[in-house]
Parts: sequence; structure tokens; C-alpha cells
Amino acid sequence: MSVEKIVGIIEGSTKLSKGDIVTLKKIEVLMAESNMDAVAVFQGATKIGSISISERVHVPGAVISPDLLKKSDELTNGIELEAVVIEEVKVGNAATTKYLMEVDLDQLNQPEEEEEEEEDAFDVPDGSAMLEFNVRGGIIEFPGKSEVIEAFTDGKEVAVSVALAEDESLVLTSNAAAGPVGKITVEDEEDYKTLIEKLKASKSKSLPGRVVEAKMKSYRVAIAVDEKTASSGAKAKPFAGIKEVKQSLVDAGVNDIKTLNEIEAYLKKEKMPAGLIQEIFEQHRAYDDEYKDRIQPKPKTPYINSNGVLANALVYVLGGSSVRLSGDASTGKNVLIDTLSWVFQRPLFTNPVNGETQKEDIVGAKGTDIVIDENGNGVSRVIFEKELVIRAMECGGFYSLDEVNLGRSSVLELLNSVLDYRKSIDAPGYKYVKAQEGFVAFATMNPNYEDTKEINEAFKSRFITIKFPPCKDIYNILKVHDRCKGTDDKILRQLNDFYKKLYEMVYTDNSTSPQILSLRMYAEAAHYAANPYLDLKSIIQDCIVNIIDDEIENQDINKVVVEGMF
Repeated sequence: MSVEKIVGIIEGSTKLSKGDIVTLKKIEVLMAESNMDAVAVFQGATKIGSISISERVHVPGAVISPDLLKKSDELTNGIELEAVVIEEVKVGNAATTKYLMEVDLDQLNQPEEEEEEEEDAFDVPDGSAMLEFNVRGGIIEFPGKSEVIEAFTDGKEVAVSVALAEDESLVLTSNAAAGPVGKITVEDEEDYKTLIEKLKASKSKSLPGRVVEAKMKSYRVAIAVDEKTASSGAKAKPFAGIKEVKQSLVDAGVNDIKTLNEIEAYLKKEKMPAGLIQEIFEQHRAYDDEYKDRIQPKPKTPYINSNGVLANALVYVLGGSSVRLSGDASTGKNVLIDTLSWVFQRPLFTNPVNGETQKEDIVGAKGTDIVIDENGNGVSRVIFEKELVIRAMECGGFYSLDEVNLGRSSVLELLNSVLDYRKSIDAPGYKYVKAQEGFVAFATMNPNYEDTKEINEAFKSRFITIKFPPCKDIYNILKVHDRCKGTDDKILRQLNDFYKKLYEMVYTDNSTSPQILSLRMYAEAAHYAANPYLDLKSIIQDCIVNIIDDEIENQDINKVVVEGMF
């Protein structure tokens, strides 16, 4: 690795911090006779300065641009080079700011021919298997690493190729970036040694693979090896992508391809990573006919990931955790649960909760049933009438406690063993029930609303809690809402402006209740706005304002907002 330190001169008011990444590039605007050797410094698409060629600003350990250019002719031809800011340099009395930067010149030593030669190496052979590894390495040593993570996060299939370096480290390249993109870490000694041996025996001296998981600063790859080699590794498993997993579900009669394609398209639209999508499909399974009707169809308007919680919810479901969704009315809590039922293709059992809910309403109770005996006579028998949580546990489905904070703690605590790691319950009069794989419990709640109660801490602690912030703008939501189809865009914008004024009254002035912001009311108003027999002002009063029963508060809204806008 050839790491150099250079001094960059930053123009204007731009301030850089340690660790910031800038891009170096030679551009024609700098080709004046007086500055033939200058290199421009970019932050994003904006030019913010240049690399120093003056000995006057030279500092120990740093090279100046002629030294940089001698080693990087490609820079002149338009190849970009990343540099990392180390520190601000106090040199001279000039008004411009200088920064010491670190740059890896090895990025420029990758011939285009080599990239073309490796193109086929990214094709995974049929019938191969894979070994999975984590990837390490900093951005200076592996400048393309961030591009790989970004591409995978954007939902793209990212191919990689692994080769054995001179020091016998396993270095990765990718179709998503130029140059090396990381090194494989030693997690499992056996798998690591297996891969090295396979590479030494390989005629191409490289093996193909793909990215299967990515986080903010790291990612994980699956490397394809032959069946014989892979079978000796502890983590070996068939190499398959999203396409292959979908086809296996269709072949097994679990799903139809249309449904799977729609789910994939939705998740990609919401920018979910390809690895996450595949994990979801890998958890799909068949259910008995009595439960299939509870698998939610594709919502008319699937959950819009405007608050960024979708990925979290998907991961928590994959992990089997209980999830509590907390937020104001119509922020999308129930839509998210319906969407998750559709995405995971799992039956959904929704249990409304209120102050009158009893333990029997949650678990079930003994009852009687009439059966006809062999003589044609009706005979009474004692049965246990299972409620929704038992049914959800027995089939491995989703169970949702809707408006959970309306219920009494003495009733809800019955579910403590269902919600934690035990995922079981001893149902009186029935039997001990252990949840089947796939069971996930949800709870939804609108905090601080009328008749709501404080949730017992022991009960609350059994959930991962996702908070839904109130929407500040609902135009884009109304635009795709099923009840708003055909509504004039001008009307949607008027309703959105009205909503934003009420938002201020709720969260800035504290002068009215959050219930005035319920999205479903605005969707209803939009639906009736095209009716020729009604005016928009009266529709807004009926559909939205009159939810507020307090006369003074209702009048204030009409006076301050309605009269001023309509």
C-alpha cells in the first residue's frame, strides 16, 4: 500500500473536520499556465479548493502536487481519488485554510484491462455452494468499500471476487467499485483455511461471490466454492440468490410468483437491502387452509417508509422479538402490521383491547357445544374456546394487541410469558401452549389519549418499542392513499396546508388535541371533496374539525384556521 500525505488549500468558508472524505481530480478549469500541476478538491459535486504546489505550505511528511502527479498520470485523465482529512494545518498568513490529508495512491494502479478480465469471475457456477465471511478494512486501504455498502443498501445485487494476496490475506474486489474493497476476516479457522486452499488450487486464482449483508461500516460476503470443498466447511450451504429462493417457494407450492414479485418490488422501492429481502423470503412457509385467509393481501396503500422504521421492524420480526408501536392516531402503525403480514406471508390475528377486556377475552375459556350422537340426539359437551393469541401461537402467526394501553395491567400481565423468550402460556382449562416458529407479537398504542392507562413496566419491557413521530406533512401520503384516488391535486395541497396549521396548534401552541391530526379523517375529506353537492369547508368541518367535542376548542379551530383558509 502506498499512502501519501498531501496539503490541500480550501477556498472560501468551507470547514472540514478530521475523518471527512474529499475527492481529488484534475479538471480543465485548472489548466491555466500558472497552475498546470494543480489538482482540484471536491466535496460531493462542489469544488472547494486545490492541492498545494507551494513549498511555502509544505509540512513534514507531506508531498506536494508534483510528487502526486508523477505517481498518478491517471488523475489527469479524469480518474477520481479519495483523500481523508487528518488535521487542519496552521501555515503562513494567507486567508485560505490548509488541511493535511492522507491518500492511497494504489487506487490509481488498477489497469482497466484487469477489470475486464475479471468480469466473468463474478458469475457463480451452477451447483456451487458458499461459505460466509465478514469483511474488514479502512477506507484508505480499501477506498471502494463504501461504494459496495452503498450499492447493497440501495437494493442492488453486489458481486465480489476474492483472491489470495502475497501476504496470504484474502482480498476482495467487486463490480460495484474500482480497486480492492476489503479483506476477509478469520472467524472460523476451518472455513478460512478451506478458502485459502481452494484459491491456491484454482486456475483463475480467484473465486466469485456476493454481498449478503451490510451495515454502516462493514459487510458480509458469501464466496462460492464447489460442493466437495464446501461440504467440509462448518457453515457451507447451497448458494442461492433472491431469484432462486423465490423459485423454490413456487415449486414447493408455498407462494405464487406474482405475490413474491410484488413483495420484492415493494421492498426495493422502499430501499430495503437485497440481503434483507432474501432473508424474508427464506422465512416464508406454507400454512393450513384454516389460517390462509388471515394472511393479509397486499394493502391498497402499503406502508410508506417516511419515518424510516421499516427496516427496523423487518429485522425485529426476523429475530422473533415482540414489537410495540407507539404514536399518534393514523401515523401508520396498523398499516405497518398489515404490510408485514403481507411481506412475510404470515396469518395475522388482531385483538382489540379496551377497559372491559377480560382474561378470557385474551386467552379463551371453557364453553359448551352440541354434537349429534349415533342415535341422532343432540348431546352437550364441554369444550375450550380458544381466543386469538392461542390460535396465533399454534400456527406460528402474528398476534396484535390493538390499543393496548386501553387495557388493564391485571389482564395484560397474563401474556408476559408469551411476549418474552419463553413464548409459551399455560392456558387454564386447555393445555400448555408453546408458540410455533414464526410467532411474533405486536402491540399498538396512542399515548396520552383519553381513557388510556400507564402500561405496567414488566409488561412494557418485553417489547422492543418503535416510536412513530407525528407527520409534519401529509401531501405525499394523501397522493397515494386509496380514498384520495381522483381527487384534484389542488385539494390535496389545501388539505395538507390545513393539516400543517393544525400541527402547529397541537405541537407548538399546545392548544388542541392530537386526535385532530388523524390521517384517515383527511383522506375522507379528500374523498368527498369532489362531490358537487358539498363545499370543501363543510366537508372539513364534518370530517375533521368536529372530532373535537369541546365547544371552545372546536370554535377556536374554526375561527383561527377554517375561516382563514376556506
